Amino acid sequence: MVGRIVAIDNFRYRHLYKEKTGFFGFFECIEDYGAAECLLSAVRDWLNQRGLDRMIGPTNFTTNDESGIMIEGFDTPPSLGIPYTHRAYPEFLERFGLTKLKDILAWALDVSRPMPDRMQRIARRIETRGTFQIRRVNLDAYEKEKEALKEVFLSSSFQGYGELPWTEEEYYAIADEFRPLTVPDLFLIVEEHGKPVALCFSLPDYGPILSGMRGPFALIKGMRFKRLSRSIDRLRSFSFQLHRSYQGRGIETFLYNEMARTAKRLGYRENIILALENYPINRHIRELGGRLEKRLRLYQHPAKTSSQTEMN
Repeated sequence: MVGRIVAIDNFRYRHLYKEKTGFFGFFECIEDYGAAECLLSAVRDWLNQRGLDRMIGPTNFTTNDESGIMIEGFDTPPSLGIPYTHRAYPEFLERFGLTKLKDILAWALDVSRPMPDRMQRIARRIETRGTFQIRRVNLDAYEKEKEALKEVFLSSSFQGYGELPWTEEEYYAIADEFRPLTVPDLFLIVEEHGKPVALCFSLPDYGPILSGMRGPFALIKGMRFKRLSRSIDRLRSFSFQLHRSYQGRGIETFLYNEMARTAKRLGYRENIILALENYPINRHIRELGGRLEKRLRLYQHPAKTSSQTEMN
């Protein structure tokens, strides 16, 4: 075996965007372009047989899952939930004829760094008014919390063209998946009169530890996982959601300020945040002094023409 790939015909995407577009994901191969070419050709041919003349990837399985090939940041440690792919992959994909669709940026934020004065004023103003309160998640009532937060998550997760809105089934699946890993102090909820309007969910960044649990001594390393976890000084923020009706009111600044204070109190040094390059949040991250740590790329083949872009 020299490689693998998955061809994906996403019916929801085709129905939403009225495009003859398919996807590929779970791409892995040895460092040999011939292997990559065979895999990508197989996907292209399979999609073409189904009437799909364009492909996007890698996405595993949708844009709501892990996506992209790493093109920058090979000198940085792995992070939880961020693909850490082979250096040769960008060259293989581009040689095949794939071109950039969009980039995904992984930022490192120093949680001990004070927020800019402008953002501090916004956070203080919201805190002084007392309309919004921040609390941590209640794991003893997790099922109830899950239902209360569903509307916040689903209303804010869809950012625009090319992405798929999360379904209720996907939301429940990811909520159940992360339940055993949840650290209550790192799952913060903003409420207005007892109603959730925003949330911030982070985990210790287990990436470097998990990446080291390979090879002949993986079992022994796994037994040391709990002890090794105590040395983690980086967070990985997975979800920063604001109900669509409450966006643009500074609540995100209020929430980030509390998250940073909590992270610092717990002994964390940095926070890793993932965002598509066209997300407005990148402007706030830069203002907070964010350092670009990794860049991942979603590819397409063939590229959309200007007339197709205007139609969409």
